[in-house]
Parts: sequence; C-alpha cells; structure tokens
Amino acid sequence: MKTTKKTCPKCEKRMVNVRRSRPAKVGRVRVHECLDCLHRWTTVEMSAEFLKDRLLRGDDEALRDLMRVVS
Repeated sequence: MKTTKKTCPKCEKRMVNVRRSRPAKVGRVRVHECLDCLHRWTTVEMSAEFLKDRLLRGDDEALRDLMRVVS
C-alpha cells in the first residue's frame, strides 16, 4: 500500500492509502482507503495521452471507454 497526500472525503483527514491500482484504457483506476475512518472510494486518473490525443479530439471510442470506466 502507498500513502498519498489525498484527503478523505468523509472525515477530511490526510491519512489515505491506495488499496488497489489497476490500468485502464483511460489511465489508472485506484481504490483509496482512509486510515482513520476506513472509508473507501474509487478514483479514475486519466493519462495525459488519453486526454490530449484521444478525448480532446472527440474520438468516439475514447468517449465510450471513459463512460465504461465511470459508470
């Protein structure tokens, strides 16, 4: 597990670990866990390549990939 500088959305403390991290077509999907209140949440961190080269050009396949990860 890796400690991050993120803030827990529930208790607003900065003691957060990354429980799981996996690659996705849009970048990385990470599951975070607060070390204080044990709240877990997921973030989607898009890569610069995905944003610049695919999403901003209006690539339909990129939009579908993003919607698949977010929903």
